[in-house]
Amino acid sequence: MKLEFRPNKVIWQFQVEDGWKSWDGKFWVDSEAEPKEMDLSEPNNPDRVALCIYKIEGGRLTILMGAERPTTFHDPSTGKLVLTKE
Repeated sequence: MKLEFRPNKVIWQFQVEDGWKSWDGKFWVDSEAEPKEMDLSEPNNPDRVALCIYKIEGGRLTILMGAERPTTFHDPSTGKLVLTKE
C-alpha cells in the first residue's frame, strides 16, 4: 500500500494482481495540535473519515486511526499505518 499526499487530496494505491490500483481521498491536518491530528477519508469512500494522529520521524510516517481520535501512540485499540518515504 502507498499513500501519496497532494495539496488537495490523498491518493491511496494498492497492489493488485495486475499492477497498482488507485483511489482518491481527502485529508485534513492540524500540525500544531499535540499530538498532530489528521482526518483521512477511506479509499473509494470519501464520506467515511478516520480520525487520526500522526508523527513523522526521519523518512517514516506513523498514523494511528479510529472512529474516535486516538490520544496517544500507545493506544492498542486503533489501526496503525507505518509508511516510509520513497
